[in-house]
Amino acid sequence: MGPCGLSYPLKDSDSILAKSGYDMLGEYRTAVEHAQLHKNQTVLDVATGSGRMAYTLASAGFNVVSGDIDKNALATTIDKVGHLFPGKVTFTYFDALDLPYQDKSFSSVVSANSLHEIDDPMQALAEMTRVVSVDGSLLIVDFNAKGFEAISKVHSEIHGKEHRRGTADYEMVSRYLQSSFQKVRRFSLSLNEVLVAEGRMATDTSSELHSRCFACGRENPDGLDLRFVPNGETSVSCECVIPETYQGYPGIVQGGIVSTLLDSAMTNCLFGLGIEALTARLNVRFRDPVRVGVPLRVSARLIRSEKRVHTLEASIEQSGFTKASATARFMPTRQPKLREAQDSV
Repeated sequence: MGPCGLSYPLKDSDSILAKSGYDMLGEYRTAVEHAQLHKNQTVLDVATGSGRMAYTLASAGFNVVSGDIDKNALATTIDKVGHLFPGKVTFTYFDALDLPYQDKSFSSVVSANSLHEIDDPMQALAEMTRVVSVDGSLLIVDFNAKGFEAISKVHSEIHGKEHRRGTADYEMVSRYLQSSFQKVRRFSLSLNEVLVAEGRMATDTSSELHSRCFACGRENPDGLDLRFVPNGETSVSCECVIPETYQGYPGIVQGGIVSTLLDSAMTNCLFGLGIEALTARLNVRFRDPVRVGVPLRVSARLIRSEKRVHTLEASIEQSGFTKASATARFMPTRQPKLREAQDSV
């Protein structure tokens, strides 16, 4: 129940789920209770959709900033939910892939059943991680297999089509959070899987000098916008989906892009160690085609550093298989005779 006994205006989908014994709102309440979010600070609710999570948070006493990129859905949610909590919930328009907030600006960030709706879920995760404070919490709620089955039946009944499943992969999301936060708790509900991440670690291994990089530069609007995170003291990784814009043969990521992913991973591994260096030699092994539109993980680690030469290795994992791998040698960017140094490696 909300303030003064007001209840959340149930959607048709909630009523149909209730007939099968499912309580979506109840699962949201359970997730919020387990997350133990900071009550004295504002919570950011990303991709609010129907406003269930905004309602749940406000009902629990939180101040909430809740937003969505769908202006029509946002208007409906404001009309149905906004008036229930005057002064407690601020609804606003924003893109989950480019949140309009400064780094570390929220102590708690929540996303409920939204990652599977977003075209680039890993980018959305990176943005949510960016805006959560170092001592804050990130709560992710998304459908499990039973949840997708149930909601698909509901959508078929209401809309005549199945519910979108998207490219978000639960294990991928879990690995990302584990590499970005000191502690990750996970538990299962009837329809949803819940992840609570706490203790944000440093997540930006890129260099300010690299801001326009095609692979990982944040200021390159035409780039891949790869976000690498520490995976130990001498390794990094990035979860992403390569769109068909970068394909060679139909459905297959172009070979130069594959090489770029591997090279960027190794470069960012060095950035994480405070080293700025240029690729002197790159050896790539293409094991199996890397598919567009399918989640992948590119990772790299430092093998050794000798004098001014750094040796690294990288690989691309997709659908449980190693698709490509590489080794490379890097030289410092300030090497005075770079061409001669490269030729001698």
